[in-house]
Amino acid sequence: MQKIFQPLFQTELNYNNLEKIQQELYYNFLGNKFPKLLKASDLTNIFKGLTFFYVIFLIYHFNLWQSQRAFLYLSIHGSYGLIWVLKSKIFPDLQFEQKMTPVSIIGGSTLLSMYWYIPYSMASAMYQDQIQDISNARLVFVIFLYVTGLFFMVGSDCQKFYQLKYKKGLISDGFFYYSRNPNYLGECMLYLAFAICAETYISYFILLFVWSTVFNINMKCKEKSLKRKDGYLEYQKHSGYILPKIFGCDKISQFLLIFMIVLFNILKFIA
Repeated sequence: MQKIFQPLFQTELNYNNLEKIQQELYYNFLGNKFPKLLKASDLTNIFKGLTFFYVIFLIYHFNLWQSQRAFLYLSIHGSYGLIWVLKSKIFPDLQFEQKMTPVSIIGGSTLLSMYWYIPYSMASAMYQDQIQDISNARLVFVIFLYVTGLFFMVGSDCQKFYQLKYKKGLISDGFFYYSRNPNYLGECMLYLAFAICAETYISYFILLFVWSTVFNINMKCKEKSLKRKDGYLEYQKHSGYILPKIFGCDKISQFLLIFMIVLFNILKFIA
């Protein structure tokens, strides 16, 4: 089961210096030729903060004023963008406070624009009658997944910021007790909610690409950092890489994941 549900995140990357590659790609690409112009947090906030208005434009452009699906998407992705901006101001991720070179800015903008293609694909498909309005089962599942993911993402980022502010070292309690990456778990859940709401194949391909590249590299770098801290070996025993290790067992989380997928598909036919 481990090989089925976590291959994207647990595939070994044959990089001797993953942190250096991460820094070069995200912030310093061609840094010896161009000055650093913009913080990563500012670039991210621009895209995520404008998402609400972008989806409103799509609703207007494709005349989806009567679509429950479109307004559900507006509410979840739009509110996420606002919460992200507030989060970055109240308890920022220091990694995002680094400035980027122009080439890194272009790369980051391209990546963030891929997320904007998810609502575009939904609106375009609805306009062409390729998908209908959202079912009750999908609506419930989307809201449940989004709210739960948002809880894990915001809660764990908040804990990390304030705990490291007053005490440096390994964080192995609270949100991080059962999972070493609860923030990425939350991000995966809420973006999966966006894709399920959009109900287009390209949405899932975008998420798979981001998860298997950006998220994977970030978590691998974090794991290397955690291994250098005191208490890591003991911490690893009761925490999963991304899925929570409940009662010290990965299988329970995997079973719950399978159960949710099966339940969702059953509800699609009932509702």
